[in-house]
Amino acid sequence: MLVLSMLAVGAPVVAAVPSAWAAQPVPGHTHLVPITPRTDQPKITTGEIWDMAVIGNRIFVAGSFTGIANAGGPTIPQANLAAYDFTTGKVDTTFRPTFNGGVNAVEASPDGTKLFVAGTFSTISGVPRQKVASLSLTTGTPVAGFAFTGATNNPGSALAASNTTLYVGGKFTRINGVNRSGLAAVDSTTGAIDPMFNLPLTGGIGVNGALTVQ
Repeated sequence: MLVLSMLAVGAPVVAAVPSAWAAQPVPGHTHLVPITPRTDQPKITTGEIWDMAVIGNRIFVAGSFTGIANAGGPTIPQANLAAYDFTTGKVDTTFRPTFNGGVNAVEASPDGTKLFVAGTFSTISGVPRQKVASLSLTTGTPVAGFAFTGATNNPGSALAASNTTLYVGGKFTRINGVNRSGLAAVDSTTGAIDPMFNLPLTGGIGVNGALTVQ
């Protein structure tokens, strides 16, 4: 497959495109795809949405909001993290974690068995959890085995997960009792810090040069 490009002087240049690109599937659309917003999805009535995660047909929404409402229904007081069914559009009223701080990020493991959150909180539903936690998929209560109770001195702001490892970005210099600057890897089941993953990050990272990984 070949692509024609133009230099500033206007002369055409022929460049080869890797064959792997040519093998990529195409959507097969023959016209513009219409975007029709659904009207049966829930509404965030106050605050903002900062992150979302999907497990099957369930959507987990994190942010600064204090309530969420079914379409046409009253506001359900559920702050910082809520879940709803994408198929029906109904809020999951059994998923009711309570945080004493904000939730900046929510992430699911690729196999859909684990849900993680990061933020400024130090307790979830009355259980001590320092800035990062693994939550029950059904109720949102902290998973007991993921004991993230060591000192974490600043917020977690970003998460990425494999089925075995959770990567945490933030403004911290100490996480779960271990010195790490802005980025850490932890066991996705126990929360133990990976001793082999230790990047010596210094200033100049993140928005306005703040020491934070977003």
